[in-house]
Amino acid sequence: MKTRPNFSQRIRLYLKPISGIGTNWLLFGLLLDTALSWAFFGVLINYVFTGKFVEGTDKTMLLLIGPAFTGTFLIYSIFDAIRYLPYWTDKFLYVLSCAL
Repeated sequence: MKTRPNFSQRIRLYLKPISGIGTNWLLFGLLLDTALSWAFFGVLINYVFTGKFVEGTDKTMLLLIGPAFTGTFLIYSIFDAIRYLPYWTDKFLYVLSCAL
């Protein structure tokens, strides 16, 4: 019979620490990195919609290269891999790691 690892064991499996750092610090680092990544993405979107551009094509290229392609690949990678994860907490941690 398979035993289900608890939450802290799964965090250690996903983040693969190389030193004796605790699980709470790993989870805090993951959440902080995710928050900073989403803040950067939000600032980028804000710049695209409020920035002054010389030509309209500059704004279009920023929208295509930044959010559109990145978001498309991110969503595809999440939906492609999430079907193999057995538990909702595992899926949540995977989505957080992809959002980085």
